[in-house]
Amino acid sequence: MPVNRHVLRDLLTPLGFAITEAAGGLEALALVPELRPDLIFLDLRMPGIDGLELARRLRERPGGPALKLFAMSASVLSFNREKAFAAGCDDFLPKPFREEDLLARLGLALQLEWITDADAAPARSTSRSPFPSLTTHLPLATVEELLAIARRGEIAQLRRRFDELKGDPLVDSLDVFVKTYRMERIREALERHLSSTSSTS
Repeated sequence: MPVNRHVLRDLLTPLGFAITEAAGGLEALALVPELRPDLIFLDLRMPGIDGLELARRLRERPGGPALKLFAMSASVLSFNREKAFAAGCDDFLPKPFREEDLLARLGLALQLEWITDADAAPARSTSRSPFPSLTTHLPLATVEELLAIARRGEIAQLRRRFDELKGDPLVDSLDVFVKTYRMERIREALERHLSSTSSTS
């Protein structure tokens, strides 16, 4: 689906990945020999041929056994996982996915070593929080709703809600994390805000 491709592109491109999208399985089959990708995300439901058939055909091609194939599906039923692995997929990623889960699996599959903010930044006092106290005009229930969405990892829904709530200081301060899909930062900030609110009430 286009929205899933856009989420992956927006998340991975800023990290230095070169992303090529295919609208369906047959288009992907045509692109792979030319591009020789390091890893392919396969949606189990695609027009033309589905992700399972695409995985089988890719594995049968020269160089196919060396490809890294990640199946993606909105269903987490065991038969989807079993069929994905039987078709030759290396991993199964349920949707919606958490960005930290995706990056951890990418790191393992491609043997990457991530450089985190803590690695790149100078040492800071551990007593200083990365999230200063922020004011908000949002009702407590709305902040709790945003946190629930973030905890579920529903990236697209969170972006829609942030767009609707634009102009609030708390929302605006976290917008950069929404755009870069840093869901763990958003969860931490919202949890900290709710904890601060409950301790002062």
